[in-house]
Amino acid sequence: MFVYAISTFMVMRCYEQIRVSQGVMKLPITIVGVGSGYSYDDSGPTHHMLEDISIMRVLPHMTIHSISDNVMARRVAEQSVNMDTPNYVRFDRHIRPDLYTDEDNLSNGFNVLKEGTDGYFVSTGIMTDEALKYCDDKVGVIDLHTLPCDINELGKVIQDKKVITLEEHFLPGGLGSYVLEIISDNNLNTKVKRIGLKQEYIYRYGGRQDNWDYHNLNKENIVKVKDEFIK
Repeated sequence: MFVYAISTFMVMRCYEQIRVSQGVMKLPITIVGVGSGYSYDDSGPTHHMLEDISIMRVLPHMTIHSISDNVMARRVAEQSVNMDTPNYVRFDRHIRPDLYTDEDNLSNGFNVLKEGTDGYFVSTGIMTDEALKYCDDKVGVIDLHTLPCDINELGKVIQDKKVITLEEHFLPGGLGSYVLEIISDNNLNTKVKRIGLKQEYIYRYGGRQDNWDYHNLNKENIVKVKDEFIK
């Protein structure tokens, strides 16, 4: 079964039903939510979806797919038909450039899109496209598109590296928190710097780039944090 709506309404308004029917009863329902992050920036704070990763990943049996491009969208749609567990698919509102080909293997839940000698951006959704703009030979890019991912394989990649998590999401409980949990639970020698949204700034109007600037989720700050952290 598939259900579809704008992310804020599908996730936030229906959370108790999701908790019972999917978290408790483990019904194989795929929730398709469009409008992650500031996708609906022109509709104001009621449409901003800034906490869905944190609240959905705490539910038992739940898989989260954070779509990065059209190739992944097709692959997840085909996969979801045969899933026997709950599934949340989060989309950006706007079309993004393709990062993958039909031959790419997405089964680990993450993909290294660019190798880095010293560390990686670990990002998801629209921020993966952004991370690819700011990476260099020292700092590569990992697209962590599925939660939970293959923890052992991810650990092999980020062991002894520096990681900068990049997310259009509140920091508590989000992608950066997930990465920190992996590092702590598996005793990895990995240093982490998180870049994301601060909670106190939730009710704010303005376009997507304007909100990014307000949260320091822009090129100038990301590059500055990257250079200082790696140095």
